Amino acid sequence: MTASYPSSVKSFTTKVDFTDTVLAAHVNDLQDEVNSIEATLGSSIKTGSGWAGAADFATTNWNTVKDRITNLEYVAKIAYDARNPVGGTTGQVLVKNSSTNYDYSWTTFTGLPSQTSNNGYFLTTDGSSASWAAISQVPSQSTHAGKFLTTDGTIASWATVSTSGGGSVTDTLMLMGA
Repeated sequence: MTASYPSSVKSFTTKVDFTDTVLAAHVNDLQDEVNSIEATLGSSIKTGSGWAGAADFATTNWNTVKDRITNLEYVAKIAYDARNPVGGTTGQVLVKNSSTNYDYSWTTFTGLPSQTSNNGYFLTTDGSSASWAAISQVPSQSTHAGKFLTTDGTIASWATVSTSGGGSVTDTLMLMGA
């Protein structure tokens, strides 16, 4: 006989010991169905492809489930590679190239100005481009004990604290602000 599987699922009747006669045809039907299942699944179904091979986008009827699973592994590898591009170097970032998903490439990030010869500078922006600016320096502190830092709006300098009424420097209350 021919197996029902994979086009349909064969129905079997339950046999009862010492009541039903088991015929060779019953056993043969079971063997036909098992053989059909094994042929459909293929051998070594638990063994993967190792992600090696080429994807087949044309086949719609696979010889075995194993062949279909192997092809799905190839397709998964293509998607994985597209999503995770290899390459790139230190300092590069992934950039999406188009509205298509998984269309990425490595590129060098150019958002910051060159850091060469900018020791002691800070990064600033005018709202559209970044640049380096010099840090305003505090004048030398040597020989200026007891003085306070003041500015004329352009140059920082040290000045002597003056007190009125003969009090000491520590008795003077200074209010600063607007």
